[in-house]
Amino acid sequence: MSQSFFPFLPIFIVLLVLNSFHGVYGDLINDVCKEASKQPDLSTYDFCVASFSSNPANGKEKPAAMTMYLKECLDLYSIAVDDVQDAISNFKVQAYDGANTCMGSAQDNAGTCEDGFTEGPQKLVSPLTKQNDDFIGLAHISLVITNMV
Repeated sequence: MSQSFFPFLPIFIVLLVLNSFHGVYGDLINDVCKEASKQPDLSTYDFCVASFSSNPANGKEKPAAMTMYLKECLDLYSIAVDDVQDAISNFKVQAYDGANTCMGSAQDNAGTCEDGFTEGPQKLVSPLTKQNDDFIGLAHISLVITNMV
């Protein structure tokens, strides 16, 4: 299951970055959502638009700081993708300590992303709280599984 999530992680990250530009690039969001809904088993148009518009910080926060924090999260999640791939490789060769180290690092990156919004110089409401929490939870589950084998 964890491998099936990874092909969509870059798409998820792009959507998160686009989320910060909702007020300025509404047409872009509509275009993205129309394209995404061409594969209805993955996303519907309404779900896509709702994902962007559900962010309570849209248009209300300091855009420069929001953009900076989202870019930091993009960097952190890019590293997390590599960490998860390394964890999978380690798990396959039964290097469970290495798998745990890599997955723990990926989990930490999601937490660091979340902390950036609340602990940065400009305190903002993170638009990624649910996604960060979900990622941390999934990483925790994989750590539990690795510790059970």
